[in-house]
Amino acid sequence: MSKRHESTVCARRRCALALAVAVALPLVPAWAQEAAGDPPAEERAATLDSVTVTATRRALDIDSVPVAVTAIGGDELVASNVLDTQSLSMLAPSLVVTTSGSEAGGAVIRVRGIGTAASNPGLEGSVGVLVDGIYRSRSGLALTDLVDIDQVEVLRGPQSTLFGKNTSSGVINIQTRKPTFVNEGFVAASLGNFDSTVFSGAWSGPVVDDTLALRFSAQYNQRDGYVHNTFDGRDYNNRDRWLARAQALWTPTDDFSLRLIADAVQKRENCCAAPYTQYGATAAFLRLLGGTLPAYDGSYEVAFDAEVRSDVDEAGLSALVEWGLGWATLNGTLSYRDGKSLVMSDGDFSDVDLSRLTGDHGSAITRIAEFTLRGQGDRIDWMAGTYLGWEEVGFDGQTLFGARAGHYFLGALPPAAVLPLYTEGTGLQLRRARQSGRTQAVYTHNIVRLGHGFDLTLGLRHVREDKDGYGFSVSNSPSCTFPGLPAAARILCSVPRYQAAYEDERTVGVASLAKNLDGGGSVYFTYSTGFKAGGINLDPANAVGGTAVFKPETVASYELGLKMPLFDRRLFLRTALFRMDYDDVQLNTFDGIGFRISNEASARSQGVELEADWYIAPGYKLRGGYSYNKAEYGEDTFNAALRGRQITNAPKRTGLLGFDFDRPVGAGTLFGSISARYQGGVNTGANLDPAKWQDAYTLVNARIGLRLRNDVEIALWGNNLTDEYYNMVIFDSVAQAGSYNGYPGLPRTYGIDVRKRF
Repeated sequence: MSKRHESTVCARRRCALALAVAVALPLVPAWAQEAAGDPPAEERAATLDSVTVTATRRALDIDSVPVAVTAIGGDELVASNVLDTQSLSMLAPSLVVTTSGSEAGGAVIRVRGIGTAASNPGLEGSVGVLVDGIYRSRSGLALTDLVDIDQVEVLRGPQSTLFGKNTSSGVINIQTRKPTFVNEGFVAASLGNFDSTVFSGAWSGPVVDDTLALRFSAQYNQRDGYVHNTFDGRDYNNRDRWLARAQALWTPTDDFSLRLIADAVQKRENCCAAPYTQYGATAAFLRLLGGTLPAYDGSYEVAFDAEVRSDVDEAGLSALVEWGLGWATLNGTLSYRDGKSLVMSDGDFSDVDLSRLTGDHGSAITRIAEFTLRGQGDRIDWMAGTYLGWEEVGFDGQTLFGARAGHYFLGALPPAAVLPLYTEGTGLQLRRARQSGRTQAVYTHNIVRLGHGFDLTLGLRHVREDKDGYGFSVSNSPSCTFPGLPAAARILCSVPRYQAAYEDERTVGVASLAKNLDGGGSVYFTYSTGFKAGGINLDPANAVGGTAVFKPETVASYELGLKMPLFDRRLFLRTALFRMDYDDVQLNTFDGIGFRISNEASARSQGVELEADWYIAPGYKLRGGYSYNKAEYGEDTFNAALRGRQITNAPKRTGLLGFDFDRPVGAGTLFGSISARYQGGVNTGANLDPAKWQDAYTLVNARIGLRLRNDVEIALWGNNLTDEYYNMVIFDSVAQAGSYNGYPGLPRTYGIDVRKRF
């Protein structure tokens, strides 16, 4: 890192510290004045509330479950201005969420450094996302706004026994607010820079007292883009989305409940533009052909001559049943989800017409049926379940040559006879892939109370995966059949239809021994295994020379944890030492021409996590988190260039620091939340090219406001207040050796919001 850049980073961090001090200082006199007197008895006794989580599919205190989990309440999400899934990393130190070409197809969720790069619909994530117990089959479909949320739980480490499918490194468990038998809800509006406008609201109430209740939630989110295209003057990386959710809760008896949920999401966004981060020798050809080369100095500028677009339409129906049978409780889940996406992009990320991606259409239909029985005896809390899942995945797209492709690929002045080999509009006229999959599983998860505060947890899951699919591409590029042309010059060629099948059966499990401590808290040791299914390569443009079927990814995990309340429950500490050993890591690497899937890698993620909540005084809370994670490829990794190196987008050190206050002032209440997240430097490329390095950076968010007695809140908010420029992913520029592009994170945003609760 250059001294100039280092100085800039330090200056920004000083600004962040100054901001926190500036906010806190006006509160000190009031705090000191209160402390000097004798506070009311209820304030002297005030402590941090216990937190209930469902990390074991049971409602238990967070400090008694032998799982490393971060629980974030819905009110905390609002207070911290964490409004979408991607922003959850501000509150969970071991979580990293990135997007690249689009949220629909380029989203990657990582826990403890492990995730699976997207851009191939055949790949599934290593971190499962569930909303109200319903599994979201693709990371891109899981990245959504967080509206009317009850709680979010980030579970770290393999969760394959209880949560099953593709949860080999963790789970994000999102629970929306249920319908209530009292009238409640909110309306909210937010205005900010980049012409940001967000309207949201929810209402819940009874239709039949104690029997039938409804809940409706909705949000509209619009914001201008922050990446400027010098070619046509448009701004990209905007927001234009809405979501709606309707629920009904039927409780005809005390022992039976049925919850029906219907939801829909729509996105119509110009995403995602990628400025250059470095120019190579091939940039000279772009200049000769009239191309514009914007400066890569953090100015958020691009120059491209094709539309960048990302559309998502997703909707679902689900039914959740809970039936008390006396001797056990039956829980059932039935769901149907239908997701569609459209991604358009400038294939070469320049304003020279070299290639065009006229539209990649994706679809994913999932159906899930899951049932569990749970019973409790004097010594055992037992659970048994079955899971059935069906999925249909489809992909269609085309990539065509632009008007200047021939001039660029064969030099500035190629022979006129060769130019027709790269005729405008020829190329891959169709790329198509389809896959049908079925998952079947049975599982059991049991907690045995051994006495003297010791609990033994034992769980097993047997799962079978079956997938069938095919892919092919059709090309009319003359370069593919011209005699004597070198292989490197045969571009956008067809791939014959290939049919493939994948079948696998695995048994995974968990064993944990926990000691419940006097006064609360626990210490535990957990051994667990995880499994992420293999599958079929659904990117036919890159199937030549590759593999049609890739292998599953497996993991064995060891975790030693301590959860402890201190100082009369004013301070909570939660820490975990962990080690996770992965075999056959699924890699998806872009080499400047296409993506290549491989399994020839092992990895080890090991380190320590620490989280703390400190109730300093009534109305004042300090929270923090730290993660040291040595996530490296193993020595038996096939690619020698990766062996022993830190995995892509896996920061070794991550730190969180937050300060919350909520104190009466005059006729209302002054409240605020300040959050800072430090992320160490990472290599953002799957091949760990040094040119894809992103330096360490710190993000600072804040929301400060006044709550009036009529439950109206007026708040000022700001995200990335120090205006850090950082790239989530840096990649090889398409067909431009030595050049690189990057997908930048959101710059500084700020605004005002008004919220009325009722």
